[in-house]
Amino acid sequence: MMKEKLLQEAYEQIEVPREDVQQAIRNGVQMGAKSGKSKRPLFRISTIAVALLVASFVTLSVAFPSFAEKIPFMDNIYEFFRGNNQEFVFEEYGDKSTDINLTKESKGVRVTITDAVYDRESITIAYKIKSDHDLGDDAVLSGVELEIEEIINPLNVGQMLPNKIGENEYAGILIATLVTGQEADQVHVKWKGDIVRSIENPEISVSGDWSFQFTLDALESKTSRFTDGTYQVYENGFGIELTRMTTTPISWDFHFAGWVDKNLDGFAKEKWERVLYDYKIYDDLGKEYEVIFMSSYGDNNEFGDRIRTTMVDKNASSLTIIPMVEIYDIDWNLLEESFDLEPINVPLDK
Repeated sequence: MMKEKLLQEAYEQIEVPREDVQQAIRNGVQMGAKSGKSKRPLFRISTIAVALLVASFVTLSVAFPSFAEKIPFMDNIYEFFRGNNQEFVFEEYGDKSTDINLTKESKGVRVTITDAVYDRESITIAYKIKSDHDLGDDAVLSGVELEIEEIINPLNVGQMLPNKIGENEYAGILIATLVTGQEADQVHVKWKGDIVRSIENPEISVSGDWSFQFTLDALESKTSRFTDGTYQVYENGFGIELTRMTTTPISWDFHFAGWVDKNLDGFAKEKWERVLYDYKIYDDLGKEYEVIFMSSYGDNNEFGDRIRTTMVDKNASSLTIIPMVEIYDIDWNLLEESFDLEPINVPLDK
C-alpha cells in the first residue's frame, strides 16, 4: 500500500495537458496481478503522468515466491512470476517465446533480454539485471523508450514488480499493450533504458545506456467480436459488456466496455471518487483462472478494461465471468464491501 500511495501522490503533483489526458484515455494501461484473483489498475487516465516518473510500474499488491534456489535463472524467467503453488498467467510463455539472449553492460550493470513474446495484443519482454553493487530489493530498467517499427500509435508500457533472485541479481518482465487494429505478422523492436533504479528507494540508481534491437514473429491468434450486447449485464446503475475475446497459444484476452450511472447518489452523498471493476473467471469444469489487467482507460462513467488469463482448459465448453464492483474515496479507502454483478456466461466454440 505504501508504494501505491507514493506513486499516486507523485502522479497528483504532475500537470498534464488536456490533450495528453485525452490520449491517455484512449491508450492508458495499468497492469497488476495477484495470485488467486485479478487485480484492478491503480488508477485510470494516468499513463502519461506515470510515464513522466518512470516506466509504468505495477505497484499494486503482488505476492510472488522466489524460485532462485530451485531454478537456474536462464531456464525460464517467467517461473519467477508464478503464483504461490498455482498456475499463473505466464504459464505457457516459456515454451512459446522467442530466444533473444542479448546483453548490454554499462556502468557495472549488465542487462540481458532473455526472451520475448508477441501475440498481436501485446509484446512481453523477459529480462534480468546483474550488478557489481547492491541495487536494493527491486531494481528495474527504467527511462524506457520502446519503439516498434510497424506500430504507429503510442504504446502503453508497464512492468511487473521485479524479483530479486540472487546477490545483486534481479528478474523483470515488461509488457507493452498494443492498440487493437494494428496487428502485424512481424515486428521490429527497439528498447532502450537509461537508468537502473530501485522502486522502493529511488536514491539507489545507476545511469547508463542499455539499448537493444530484435525481431519477433506473431503467434497465431483468433479474435471474436461481440457488438450486439449479447454478453452484457446492467444492475442498479452499474454495467459491463464483453466486446472482444482473443485466444493465442499462450493466453486469452478479454475486452470490456463498462459504465456507471453518474447520477447515482453515492457520488454526491457518499463521496465516491473512483469506481473500479475486478473480474473472476471460471469454466464449467469448476476451474478458476488467474487474471492480470492489461489496460484500463476512461473515467468513472465510461471506461474500457482489458484483462488476460492463461490458457483455458481444452475440455471446457463455457466460461463464466463475474464482474466485481469496488468503490473508493479520494484516498483509495474502500467505502463499502465489493459486490458482484450478474455473471456473464460465454459458450466456447469447439
